[in-house]
Amino acid sequence: MNPNRLAFVALAIVLTACSSRQTSDTPTPASSVAAATATANGEISAADLEERLTAFAHDSMMGREIGTAGNTMGTEYIADQVARMGLEPAGDDGTFFQTLPMVERRPEGSITIAGTELEMGVDFVPIPRLGSFLPFSTKGSIDGKGVIYGGPASDAPALTADDVVNRQALQTYLSAAGVAITALEMLPPGWADFMMQSRTVMSGGDTPEGTLGLFVSRDVAEQLIGAPLADAAVGAMGTTIEGTVTFVEEPARYPARNVVGIVRGSDPELRNEYVAIGSHNDHVGTSGTPVDHDSLWAFLNVVRPMGAESPNRQATTEEATRIQAIIDSLRAIRPARVDSIFNGADDDGSGSIAMLEIAEAFA
Repeated sequence: MNPNRLAFVALAIVLTACSSRQTSDTPTPASSVAAATATANGEISAADLEERLTAFAHDSMMGREIGTAGNTMGTEYIADQVARMGLEPAGDDGTFFQTLPMVERRPEGSITIAGTELEMGVDFVPIPRLGSFLPFSTKGSIDGKGVIYGGPASDAPALTADDVVNRQALQTYLSAAGVAITALEMLPPGWADFMMQSRTVMSGGDTPEGTLGLFVSRDVAEQLIGAPLADAAVGAMGTTIEGTVTFVEEPARYPARNVVGIVRGSDPELRNEYVAIGSHNDHVGTSGTPVDHDSLWAFLNVVRPMGAESPNRQATTEEATRIQAIIDSLRAIRPARVDSIFNGADDDGSGSIAMLEIAEAFA
């Protein structure tokens, strides 16, 4: 491409979270001292990529989860880098930051069946709204509502014209006050805890009332229906449910922010046109269950050498022997290292740092 015909390159690192203001007390990781990278002429090099990625995915960034100080540090690092490159700020109020409205959303409420109060997180889990995949509302009422058995979800049974509007899988039931899915025991480990946690999400303003989603245990499902699932008939009326489940929102401590910088083109006619190049700079933060770093590293290198491209499976007997040999060799060097940080070097540290290198090369 003729560089004179490239009017504009916008570096947009998206879906971040954190302080909307750059303040003097913002924490800075010790590894992210932004000295000039090795290649001063803007050439993309492995050394520069490694230097920046080591800083960006450092433990001090604490996994860069949206709504945390670690994500603030991550965006501060990126903004500092593009400022040193001489990029033009394209964020809010002459800064590199474009702030996005974020809220802390957490489930709240109680359910009672025939005078027995259920325990949230054990007997049922409210399902957060996840777009079209789980198209439930975050606000609604199930108090005093009667229960109708809809049958296996795979059957997508049609109830009656009064009960439903659409007839496509979960869409079939979205005129109901709520949908209880008997899958709590089948959720992967940690999913129930994940859905119970307070999550930092984009504010959707005043969310209209709609269908609430619940994962329930098999025992609760049979209490709701009043019969064993194997004996229940589709369309049969069950008990009446009491209680309220909703999602409470509070302002996020650290709103999300994009980092946006411009390399202005030289063509006078095209310099106000835009070519946007972007990646996201957040990751998933930390784990509530620390693991031995070296053991995990050994397992992943033997069983899942391609990362997400390798299937998640148990190690074979031969692989287990190789894993133990690696662990033993590491134990000879140092004691076990307990680790709880998802560093996000690949997701999306590699993308974010590639954006910095591309911006530097153009600049």
